[in-house]
Formats: sequence, C-alpha cells, structure tokens
Amino acid sequence: MTFGKKCMDYKDQIKHALNNEVIEAYDEGGMPIYVKAEKTETNKAIIEVFDEVVYQALQAMTSGRALDRLYHDKVGEAPNLQEYIKIVEEERLKYNDYQYDGEEKGNIIQFPCD
Repeated sequence: MTFGKKCMDYKDQIKHALNNEVIEAYDEGGMPIYVKAEKTETNKAIIEVFDEVVYQALQAMTSGRALDRLYHDKVGEAPNLQEYIKIVEEERLKYNDYQYDGEEKGNIIQFPCD
C-alpha cells in the first residue's frame, strides 16, 4: 500500500471521528467497522492518526537527509539541481495517489521537468 492510499484511509478515519465514530474491528475483507463513540475516544483517534502521519513524514525526511549526506560524503559535490528536480517530479507522479478534498487541490506544488 502506498503512503498516499494509507493517508486516504487515515482521512476516512478522521472523517468518521468527526461524526462521532471510531473503528471497532475489521471485517474479513479488511474494511473497518465503525461504531458510535464518545468525544474523548474520537479525539484520541484523530490524534493517533495525526501522530502516525507525522511519524511517517519525519521518517521520510530523515531518510532524505541521510541520503543527501551520504551522497555528499561519497561523491563530494552537489547533485545537478535540474536533474534532481526532474527525478523528484518523476517520483511524485509515480506515487501520486492521494486525493485532496476541496480547495487543497489547487495548492499542489508543480516542479518543471525541463
């Protein structure tokens, strides 16, 4: 499962929590079964989802910084910025499966590929 698809699941959990529902269990197909819950439970569910997304984002950023440092230590020069931007855009498009809600769609950063 990609990070984008996992975030779609998290967003669904948050939407349910905002409607006073939390996951009680999962069915045979792996789909969540939601039940009504108190505000303290729904608040906890939202914070848990947020914490997990932050953890994953921090892991990704740490990995990127480590790779950058490794590159500089082994190669000793800065990578070509245009080539880097091209690769970033290729990777972004390859795994671009997160669906934004509402106005956020217009806030996606686009990088030039040439």
